Amino acid sequence: EFQRWYSTKSLTTLVAQACIWIPSLPPLGTFKQRYLYSDKFVNGSKPELVIVDIRGYGMSDFRFYVSRVASRTQSIVVALEHRFYGRSFPNSSPTTQDLRKLLQTNQAIADLVTFREFIIEKYGLRGVKFVLMGCSYAGTLAAWARVKHPDLFLGAVASCP
Repeated sequence: EFQRWYSTKSLTTLVAQACIWIPSLPPLGTFKQRYLYSDKFVNGSKPELVIVDIRGYGMSDFRFYVSRVASRTQSIVVALEHRFYGRSFPNSSPTTQDLRKLLQTNQAIADLVTFREFIIEKYGLRGVKFVLMGCSYAGTLAAWARVKHPDLFLGAVASCP
């Protein structure tokens, strides 16, 4: 049986993140967004790297490659569940109009930026570098977030099934 090496948590994030495409979105409140966390591979008091595994589907297990990279780099691993996937729903019964405004890549990238700041503050990781990882759409999202925010994310690893 697979040994569970992470814990499931949540953060409170904005339903409508400010973004360059829709800067005038009104505040629509907050929602709980799920994430996974593990410092199992850290050897010492403070890691040099946080690996962010972007999750658009199943939050039950980290992918094997993420644990291998974390083990070799002695990194913290976190995984953010994409909005409107799994249990991370900003709205319990979204309309098509809600989805057009809120289920966008720019909103998901803004979630990653918010998540990074949250992780830094919650776990005292100021100065630690962040690398994004994802498979398929999540890999594309990782690459876009890195291009848009090269000052926040050291790199991005995009893969496919």
